[in-house]
Amino acid sequence: GNFQALTVSSNNRNNTTNTAYAIQSSVTFDDNQAIKKAANLNVSGDGLLHYGLDATVSGSTTITGVRGHVLGSSAINSYGVYGDSEGSSTNKYGVYGVARGNGGVKYGIYGTVSGTGTSYAGYFNGNVFSTGSYLPSDRRLKTDIRTVTSSLDRIQQLQVKSYRYDKNLMEIINLDDREQTGLIAQEVEDIFPELIKEIHHSTLSPEEIMTGATGQHIDFKSVNYVGLIPHLIKSIQEQQIQIDRLKAVNEKLTASYELLMGMQELTMQTKLSNTDPYKP
Repeated sequence: GNFQALTVSSNNRNNTTNTAYAIQSSVTFDDNQAIKKAANLNVSGDGLLHYGLDATVSGSTTITGVRGHVLGSSAINSYGVYGDSEGSSTNKYGVYGVARGNGGVKYGIYGTVSGTGTSYAGYFNGNVFSTGSYLPSDRRLKTDIRTVTSSLDRIQQLQVKSYRYDKNLMEIINLDDREQTGLIAQEVEDIFPELIKEIHHSTLSPEEIMTGATGQHIDFKSVNYVGLIPHLIKSIQEQQIQIDRLKAVNEKLTASYELLMGMQELTMQTKLSNTDPYKP
């Protein structure tokens, strides 16, 4: 059956702000060491499904089941929505997003970012798996389009290295402990500076961040390996031109050689014919 610890409905509307709330709560007091919660929800016991919060919203315009909004420029860390999953369950999801329905555009999870400073619509500290991905490349999104005349010389300057990540940093940045093959960002920057981005990574754990702790950051350079693909394509095209030219030269040399050998054979036959003692 269904058990409700609290059921609230509202038909009231604030005409000033044009909003209506079934529940509105706030916590306000000054204490930098305190953890403040406008709502603290706990669900326990045996059952098929457990929801700390199950929000259902219906309407005809923009509909949001859960909306997190953080204000305040003096905060060290701000999270509109923070998801954390732990325990002995088989599968754990900090945040799980699903979009269903017919027609329209659907996003299981949608992230966007704006403002100055280091910004990421999504930042993942660990491996990311995707069954497909696309990058914007429409002509209508671009200006100052120019044909790249050569990439081969620059590609040849890249030095492929094998390496392992620093053990002292592997846990902080969640790096793979196996042997790697790749490029060194500082070396790539000298050749393809547009493929390098500076990363500002916190050394704090999520738990430490949530308590408002402050700590050090690690700054390092990253490489846009996907951005190398067009240069690799151009390099292959350049090499193919070189190969085609060499093939043409080889065909001419082969033809000249065959002509020369034919003339040499004819000359030898002529000489033998002239020295034949039985020739009348």
